Amino acid sequence: MKRARKAKPLGSDGPGKTNRIPLSRPSFGKEEESAVLKCLRSGWVSAGPRVAEFEQAFAKLTGTDEAIATSSGTAALHLALWSLGLRPGDEVITPSFTWVSVPNLITLLGARPVFCDVDPETLCLDLQDAATVVTSRTKAIVPVHFAGRACDLDAVRSFAAAHRLVVIEDAAHAIGGVFKGQPIGSHSPLCAFSFHPNKNITTCEGGMLTGLDHDRLAFARRHRYHGVTRDTYKRMGAGQLPYYDEVDPGLKYIMTDVMAAIGLRQLAKIERFNTTRARLVKRYRQGLHALAGRVWVPPEDVRVGSRHVWHLFTIRVEDIPGHREYVMTKLEECGVGVGWHYRPVHELEWVRARNWGRPLPHTETIGRTILSLPLYPDMTNAQVDRVVAVLGDVLTHGV
Repeated sequence: MKRARKAKPLGSDGPGKTNRIPLSRPSFGKEEESAVLKCLRSGWVSAGPRVAEFEQAFAKLTGTDEAIATSSGTAALHLALWSLGLRPGDEVITPSFTWVSVPNLITLLGARPVFCDVDPETLCLDLQDAATVVTSRTKAIVPVHFAGRACDLDAVRSFAAAHRLVVIEDAAHAIGGVFKGQPIGSHSPLCAFSFHPNKNITTCEGGMLTGLDHDRLAFARRHRYHGVTRDTYKRMGAGQLPYYDEVDPGLKYIMTDVMAAIGLRQLAKIERFNTTRARLVKRYRQGLHALAGRVWVPPEDVRVGSRHVWHLFTIRVEDIPGHREYVMTKLEECGVGVGWHYRPVHELEWVRARNWGRPLPHTETIGRTILSLPLYPDMTNAQVDRVVAVLGDVLTHGV
């Protein structure tokens, strides 16, 4: 592959870095600007009609009866885990190779996260390893659709049934993903999504909870707004008194109409965004072929009826002490944004202090060698080629 010409200035990455290729970048257009302006002029900017419309549209995308919008993906996960009624001594299985949200929430709810290894090819949860840590105290399992690749949900469902566990999918990476012809979000009791700015669509922040367990979803809907029986929007209906009651103490995890207005326009673009991501990944794979042996590239998902939506494009470099950090530093110096997804949670200070870790060889090797390369809908072919060329120079010449 020929070395790409210098990428055009992006104009949004700070002084002296206008030509930098960021790790990720939200894609907004006039549609989002117009929707926000219309929302501001309507006088209703908190949770209201646009949130309800966004929930309906997202439920349609995921093939579910309902979806519950929240202030963040972590809020959606919190409500899902809270619905388990966890008590001290209870355990929840989660891969260590994930972001800290789920382990944090399990701990803050008084239970214990039990970490398992991941498959070295898919980077999704290893059920054989999970089987070694199930106990009578285990209440749930949280598979992660890492980087947009669907876990084997048939196997997860069978595992959960055999051990009488609740499945809560962490689908923060998998908006628009599919497993065996069925959208992610419609397979398990509960499934949480994120709309953080680096996700496949964004509401600036925000999350969504879907699933098949209507009782737990009702719990989540009630507890996302203080535990009251009617939220502000419902209490402000024409000709109605603003009456409400409170069933249980809750939190305030509502999405705003401003966020939902953006989300509706983003949702209309999800197919184009995900198709573009797949095209860019294909170009990455072609360019990185020359670095085979020095760079591990994630395999494509060839399962019939499944769709990888490529939230992240991760590679792994040789397992040499300090090598990954060197590569990341050099890429940044050359104007290429990089990410670390993820540092194994069982290696973090607060987990080690509680002696909750155990050897997880695949996770630990991946944690030493993985890094994320830029990927976002507005990225150009020339920018992909530039990233590949810079990475090749770093690995070959140490530039």
